[in-house]
Formats: sequence, structure tokens, C-alpha cells
Amino acid sequence: MTAIRASVSDIVNGKFGEDSGPYVISPYGVELRRIALVGYITDQRSGQGSQGKYAYITIDDGSGAIKAWAWDIHVESLEKIEKNILALIIGKLKSFKDDVYVAPEIIRKLDDPNFMTFHMMERYRTLLTMAGSADFDFTPPSEDILQETLENASKTKVSVQPTGKLGKLIYDYIQENLGPDGIKIDEIVAHFLPMGYQKTAVNLEVLDLQEQGLLQEIKVGHYTLGDG
Repeated sequence: MTAIRASVSDIVNGKFGEDSGPYVISPYGVELRRIALVGYITDQRSGQGSQGKYAYITIDDGSGAIKAWAWDIHVESLEKIEKNILALIIGKLKSFKDDVYVAPEIIRKLDDPNFMTFHMMERYRTLLTMAGSADFDFTPPSEDILQETLENASKTKVSVQPTGKLGKLIYDYIQENLGPDGIKIDEIVAHFLPMGYQKTAVNLEVLDLQEQGLLQEIKVGHYTLGDG
């Protein structure tokens, strides 16, 4: 089951159901069963209850907070999690006494805070696509792609030239204005805003070019041409 990128608010403000297994319909109409969240671990606790040994962590991404629970043999994985770190959590949604929680499968500490921005932009793209309002094709990232992103694996090269009008305009602009330290994403956005393009659209196209191997980030917020 593909992990759908989501924000906490997509889950806590959604409608829970259990047809063919537990799920949440987000306020935007996206069905969430197995999700990927990025947020800060604000709390971590464990203990012994009537149901046996338990542990939970609280994830806060700025849009809301949700708990990830584990019991019995799975408790150890949550007991090792530090508080006040940024983390990627992949897991399935479940409910207990009307409270929706995450049953975690993968938890990874993230050292780069920019991954939060990347995650939310990809979540926005997924939301648009799955809500039926996007004009491009996009498959939500699989667990393998998330793994590759975290480990800085080689980028997927799908073409040798940008696809789409905006992508080509951005690529040409970077090519013509490239300096020794690359070019700042803020400069790219500022150039295209007066042309009627939204900041989000420009950022998404930059991510697409990066995924294609046509751009690479040489330091935070600075891009240069790739070898795609």
C-alpha cells in the first residue's frame, strides 16, 4: 500500500471510516490509509497498562498534533525515539475510542529541516492530484522513493530536457543567470512572479527538474545545472 504524504490536519480534521480496513477521508476528499508524516516529536512516553506494555510519541507539524502508538513487542522502537527531533513517520491509520492514531512502521530522524518544506510541497501536489484538480500526472512517492530521498540516493532521470512550459522557462533562466555559487531559489521565484506564476508552482517545477537530474542543490536554497 502506497504511503500518501499528508499533514496532521488532513487526518485529525478528516472523517474516519472502516470499509475494507481503517481509513480517513481528509477535508479535501483524499482517502488516507497508509500515510507519511514529517513533524517534530514533542512527547515520548511508555508504561504498563491494562492492555500490556505500551509506548507512544506525539508528532506536531504545525498544522496539528497526533500520536503514534505501539504495544507489546513493538514498544521498543518508540522507546528509542528522542524528543524534539524532526522525523519522518510512515504508518497506517487506526482508531481507538474515537481517537485516530498512527500505527508506525518506519520512523527516521531527519537532520535537514528543509525536508519539512519538501514534504509539505509534495503533500500539496498529492492533494491536488488525488482531489482531481491538478493538470499533471503524479504518483504519490512510494516507500522506496522516500528511502532514497532520506539517503540522498541518485536522482531519477526521466528525460534529458525539461517537460512543460514553465519547467523549460525555469531551466533556461537558470542556465542564462547561473553564477559560481549557483542561483538562489528566491531569485527564481522573484523572476517568475511578475509573469503570473505562483510561488508554489515555481517551487514544484524546481523539484521536478531536480528529480529529473536537470538541477541539483549545491547548498541550501542554491541550485545549479545537473547532468540529466
